[in-house]
Amino acid sequence: MKSKWICTDPDTNQWGRKIGTRTYEFKQDMKYPSGMIVKEEEEIKLDEYTDEEINDHLSPYSWSIKQLKEENSLEDAEWLMAECIFEQTTN
Repeated sequence: MKSKWICTDPDTNQWGRKIGTRTYEFKQDMKYPSGMIVKEEEEIKLDEYTDEEINDHLSPYSWSIKQLKEENSLEDAEWLMAECIFEQTTN
């Protein structure tokens, strides 16, 4: 059930896709001041996180699970949750 890769941030060459139920895969090129580029890739399984942990990852963006679910479809809300976790755990 892997979906196609979608570019979510061209500045970091960040891409994401849904690969299963509440499971997402993201990858990006992390550029360092020295010029070195590190390719980062991670699978995010939302079921492995508590609501409190997810909200902690959303808080730097001034979001909450409740807000994302109210303002987006469930699928889009979960995508955003997974993307925020990826961005908070790979840098």
